[in-house]
Amino acid sequence: AGTMGPVTYTPAAGAVKAKLDFTIASTVAAGVGAGEYATITLILSGVNPAASAFTITSFTPVDLSFASISTLTPNLGLTVN
Repeated sequence: AGTMGPVTYTPAAGAVKAKLDFTIASTVAAGVGAGEYATITLILSGVNPAASAFTITSFTPVDLSFASISTLTPNLGLTVN
């Protein structure tokens, strides 16, 4: 089981891109396994962004003792419907 931490959205301003920050945490001592953990849905009108418009700038997986878990890596995909 998991829980979602605070979510912060900062809109784009001038040359600075928009930013979305969020935290996902396990609520059980066993932690999390492999798999998909976050799907973000954007509702855009008249815009068809390329995958290159999105980046992951910070990804910090840790265990229950806050020790780094180097074997977990982020993956970013884009589906336009």
